[in-house]
Order: sequence, then C-alpha cells, then structure tokens
Amino acid sequence: MESNADQLITPSAPPSKKLARRLRQLPQKIDLANLRVGQKLGLIALAFAVPVAVPLSFLVVQQQKSINVLSEEQHGMDALQKLSPLAPLVLQHGNVSVRLASGDKSAKAAGAALSSQVAALLVELRAASQRHPELALDGPLSDFEELWALSSSGETAGDIDDSIESYTSLISTNLAELYNLIGQNSGLILDADLASNRMQDLLINALPSLQTELGELRMLVSASQGKNKLDEYQERLKGNMSLLNTYNARTELTSGYVLEASPQLRETLGSASDFLSGKVTSYLSAVESAMQTGEFSKETVSYLDGLALEALSASDDMTKVTTTALTDSLNARATQLNVSRVTTLLGIGAVIALALTLLGLIARSITQPLSRLANAAQALGRGELDIHVEARGKDEIGVVASSFNEAAAQLRQAELKNAEERENALQLQKNINEFLDVTMSVAEGDLSRRGRVTDDVLGNVVDAINLALDEVASVLIDVHEVAQQVNASADEVASTSNVLTRSAQDQTSRTERMQVQTQEFTRVFRSMAEQVEETAQAAERTLEASQAGQTAVQDTRRGLEELRGEMQDISASMTALAARSGEISEIAETITNFASQTTLLALGASLEAAGAGESGKRFMVVAEGVRQLAEDSANAAYRVESIVKLLQGDISSLASRVQSGAQGVNAGYQVAQRAGELLREIETLAGQSARIATGITDVTRQQVNEAEQVHEAVSFITTTASQAEGESLRTLRSAERLNELARQLSAQLARFRLSS
Repeated sequence: MESNADQLITPSAPPSKKLARRLRQLPQKIDLANLRVGQKLGLIALAFAVPVAVPLSFLVVQQQKSINVLSEEQHGMDALQKLSPLAPLVLQHGNVSVRLASGDKSAKAAGAALSSQVAALLVELRAASQRHPELALDGPLSDFEELWALSSSGETAGDIDDSIESYTSLISTNLAELYNLIGQNSGLILDADLASNRMQDLLINALPSLQTELGELRMLVSASQGKNKLDEYQERLKGNMSLLNTYNARTELTSGYVLEASPQLRETLGSASDFLSGKVTSYLSAVESAMQTGEFSKETVSYLDGLALEALSASDDMTKVTTTALTDSLNARATQLNVSRVTTLLGIGAVIALALTLLGLIARSITQPLSRLANAAQALGRGELDIHVEARGKDEIGVVASSFNEAAAQLRQAELKNAEERENALQLQKNINEFLDVTMSVAEGDLSRRGRVTDDVLGNVVDAINLALDEVASVLIDVHEVAQQVNASADEVASTSNVLTRSAQDQTSRTERMQVQTQEFTRVFRSMAEQVEETAQAAERTLEASQAGQTAVQDTRRGLEELRGEMQDISASMTALAARSGEISEIAETITNFASQTTLLALGASLEAAGAGESGKRFMVVAEGVRQLAEDSANAAYRVESIVKLLQGDISSLASRVQSGAQGVNAGYQVAQRAGELLREIETLAGQSARIATGITDVTRQQVNEAEQVHEAVSFITTTASQAEGESLRTLRSAERLNELARQLSAQLARFRLSS
C-alpha cells in the first residue's frame, strides 16, 4: 500500500480526486448518534484536516510537476549538448567539399577527419535520443543521417553550387528541425524563467542561425577564389553578409537580455558574446575589404578562412558557455524544488504528528470525564438517586458534572414531595367524584343544585362554578323574557315586510316597462348613428379620391412640363441640324467647283503633254489620273448634295411634327392645369362634407351614449327594485323564522328548573 507522501506527490492521481472517490464509497447516511465522543472528535479533526490537506496536496503536486518539467528540460539539454557541436563540424566539412570542388586536393584529409568527428557525434546523439524517447528525434535524426551520408560521400563534390546548397540545406532544414523538436518536446521554449528562456533562444535559434550564415559565407568565399569568380558570387556574398550581420546583432541582443536577467553571467557569457561579436565583425570587415579589390586570391581566401574559423570557434565557445550556464541554472532550480518539496513534506509530517498528539490529549481530557458522567447517568436511570460525580475543572464538562450533582439532589427532594402529593391526590379524587354528581344534575337541567367548597385546589373551582351557575340562572330568566319580546317584534316585522314586498313588486313591473322603451329608443339612435357614420366614411372616401386625382394631375403636369422641355430641345436640335446640313451643301458645292476646275486643269495638262511628244507621255498619264480623280470627286460631291437635300426635307418635316407635338403638349398642359384646379375645388367641398358628416356622427354618437346611459340608469333602477323586492321577501321570511326561533327558545327554556 502506498504511503500518504507518495500519494501526495503522484501527479497522475491528485489527492482531491482520490478523496472524492473514497467519500463516494462511504455510506450515503452516517448515523452520528451511534458514534462515541472520541469518534466524533476524530471526524471533527478530519473535517478540519481536509481543507488543509487539499491545498497542501495541490502544493506538493505542483512542486512535483515543476520538477518533472525541469527533468524534461534537462533531457533536452542532454540532447542539445550532443547536437550543438554538430553544426560547426558540418559547415567545416561543407567548406572542405567546396575546396575539393575548386581543385584543392589538400583538403581531402581534413574532410575525412571531420567526417569521423561528425559520425561520433551522431552516435552520441542517437544514444541521447534513445535515452529520451519523449523528444521524438529518431525520425528526423535518421533523415539527417541519410542526407549527411549523401553530402559527405563526395557525390556533389563536382559542382560548387550544389555543394553549398546541400550543406546549407542540411543545416537550415534538417538540423534546425532537430533543434526545434528538442526545444518543443522538452519544454525549453516554454520555460517561465526569463534567463533560461533567453538562453534556450540563444542555443536553439540565434547561435545555430549565426553559425549557418557564417559557414555559408565561408563556403562562398572559398568558391570565389580565382579570376572572375568574385563577379559570379558577389550578389550572394552581399546578401549572406547582410544576414550574418543581422544574426550577429540578434545574438548580441539576446545575450543582453540574458545578462539583464542574470548579471552574474557577465564574466562568462558576456565575455563570450563580446568575443564572438568582435570575431564576426572582423570577418565581415575583412570580406568587405577583400571584395573591394575585385578578386579573391589564394592568400586572401586563406586569410579569410582563418578568420572564419576563429568566428566559428568563438560561436562554439559561446554555445558551450551558454549550455553550461543553462544546465547549471536548471540543476540549481531542480535542486531548489527538491529541497522545497522535502521541506514541505517534513513540515506536513511534523504538523500532522503534532496535531495527532494534541488531538489525543484533548480527546482524552474530554472522553474520560464524559465516561464518568455517562456511567453516573445510567445509574441515575436505574433509580439510584444517591449518585455523585466528582467535578474537576471549570470547563463545560465540569459545569455539566456540577449540574448533574445538583440535578440528582433535586431529584431526591422531588421524590419526597411526590409521596406527599400522592396522598393529596387521593383526597382530591374523592372531592372530584362528589362534584361530578352535582354536574350531572346540572346537565339534566336542575340548576338549583350547588357543589361543596373544600380547602384544596378543587374548592376554588367549585366556588367559581357555583357563581357561574347563579349567573346562568339569572341569564336564562332574562332570555325567556327577551324571547317573548322578540316573538312580538317578529310579528310586526312580518306585517311590514308584506307591505314592502307588494310595493317593490309594483315598482319592478313599472321599471321593466320603462327599460323596454329606453332600449327601443337606444336602438333607433344607434341605427341613426350608423347611417351618419356611413355618410361620413363616404365623404372621407370622396376626399381621398379627390386628393389622389389631384396628385395624378400634378404628376401629369410635371410629365407634360418635362415633355415640353424635351420637345423644345428636339426643335432646337433640328434647327441646328438644318443649319449643319446647309453648311454641308455649301462644302459639297465648293468641292464640285474645285473638281470642275481640276478637270479643266487636267485637260490642259493632257493637251500640253500631247504637244510635248514622247517625253510628255508619263505626265499625260498623271494628268489623266488627276482628271479621273476630279470627276470622281465631283460625282461624290453631287451624291452628298443630293443626300443633304433629302435630309433637309426630312428635317423640315420632322421639325413641323415636333412643333405640332409641342402645341399638343401645351394644350394638354393647360387641360391638366384646369383639371387640377377643379379637383382642388372638389377636395375643398369633400373636406367640408367630411367635417360636417363627422360632426353629425359625433353628435349622434353622443346621443347614443346618452340614450345608453338612460337605459343603464333604468336597468339599474329595475335591478334595484328587483333587489328591494327580494330583500323584502327575505325580510318577511327572516321575520317568520325569527318568530319560530323565539317559540323554540321559549320551549327550550321551559325544561330548566331554577331555584326560587
């Protein structure tokens, strides 16, 4: 069975859930009355312990969760320590591949050594992946190993660009995926500690990106060696230098954030960051200076390669420093959490032990006196009245013990009194029997008998009852006299009720006839009101129709006005068109005259050409062409003039029709205007008729209302008369009933026998 401490720190099964499950397993109803005081005290202690235990359990569970999170982050750091040196080695191998592709055979030995180092790191990384399967590195690591085998085999060594692309893709894609998986699956990227979060950003993002750009720039510099090579790679060099400068600034900024959160790292991480920034800046400056010469010589490339190696070495050193700092931070936090958890558990254990000890002492101080009281109470229940409990202390139990002793003493005194009271009770019973005989005679109607007054409690009661009997006898005598008077009054009321009933019946018949007449009068007025209301509605419909007609006339007037404006515009357009056709006729006539003159000139030229002999033949051909063109122009001008004349005739006809239409529109506009005036007069008359009809309707309705009020008043009088008739009948019946009751009362009083 697991201990309580193990249950508290197990994150998979929170204590609150276990407690709820156990509480559900308890009986649905617990009979607290059957529990002993010690058990009840234990339940009270449990009730107080549960609210304390739940937060403490939650605290321990949260501590365990934090420890588990730090453990996962430590697993991620274990994998990062194997992964971080891999990028510089792969980039150096890529530079060797570029040098081999450029014809530098001396780099082959360096490539073999780098391959061995990479293979050893991959073995260690594979072992770390197997130790920490939650990181899920197996698949991406296999892909990286496959691509690394392809890149390092030399299959891409023949082409420099392919080598650069292969190695940079291997770093920026496959290796970056491994970094991201470690950061995500280990929880490093979610670390709530500011310094740790910034350091993981350095290790997973900033430094790998800087190393990638640094390695790619180094490969590009090696590829640019030789004549005319710089021009080929100059743009890529500039772009890569810009990216490297950006990542260098980002690394400096992230390092600054780390130092703000953890100033104690200034000597280690701060120095490494400054050193790396200086090396990268020096390398960029050297590459930029070399690019200004226009060509990378072998000596220049060798010098730049040395600077690049120094920068890569500085980045590797900073990676190690950051890794060490982050590992130390995680270890310190894990140690602190473990110490805090152990301290919490020890504190909880000590508090529980102290609470149990105090609970035992308190329970003992309560249960022992209560046991003595319970035994004494049982003895008292058996009739042992000489019992006595030793009272100790001034607490509630001591008070109860003292009260118990006093109660026992009072019980002893009460027992003595009970013996005396039993004797008195026997005498009282005898007196009661005597008095019961007297009460039986009184119940039979003999009010002349009285009870014997004794010295006990019953004597006062008997004396009071004797006085009550005297009063009852006196009241009965008075009631008998009143009954006789009521009988006489009932006869008088019955006679008066007969007269009122006959009068009410006569009034009811008259009001019923009046109600029928007023109802007929109201019906006539209501019919008249309905006819007047129909007349008012007809007048209102006439008014609405005249208003609608006026609206239609106004719309017609607006339409005619718009049509008149359009007809005027059309007439103006026709006038302008007639003027333009006249201008076209003039132009056609001018063209005809020009064609005639051109024809004459062409004939003259033909004659001159014929006179010139053989040399004028070509000119004669030209003159003939000009003459023919002039004739065609004259014919075309004639056709244009004919068409224009026809168009002028159509325009004149259309203009006359437009003027006729405009006159018709004007006539329609005058008619519509006159119709609008007539409709306005109709609207005025219809409005007056509607108002008069409305007034008549209001007056008629008022008369109907007044008639209905008269009818209601008559109905009310009829109802009142009917009610008066009913009340008179009920009064008559009540008088008769009262007379009967008075006779019955006299008969009942006759059976009582009163004293003289």
